[in-house]
Amino acid sequence: MRLEVEKQALKKESEDEDGSRTAKARVKEIDRDVAELKEKTSELESRWKNEKQVLQDIKSIKKELEILRLEADAAELAVDLLAQQKLDTEKSLRSSASLNKNKTPQEAAVNAPHT
Repeated sequence: MRLEVEKQALKKESEDEDGSRTAKARVKEIDRDVAELKEKTSELESRWKNEKQVLQDIKSIKKELEILRLEADAAELAVDLLAQQKLDTEKSLRSSASLNKNKTPQEAAVNAPHT
């Protein structure tokens, strides 16, 4: 911005003094400086955008990992519940079998399913 203001002042000065060589040389120098600054700005902006994208990707991956961790925890809980249910069923069947062994034939006939 400062260079642009200086450039405008030098252009005006060179017009007023019939094209002062030093003013024209300085304008060319300012033009080069402005071009270099624009190039550096463009490079920095590009680097910033790339870094911003990397950070967004990291955030997205962290979110996905958290979701997967929660799903794994839920799956582990479901497996634990299923295993517990299986154990309970086996205990119940063993208990029933044990009771049926200890019953007299008359008790077994009374409790037998009717078809």
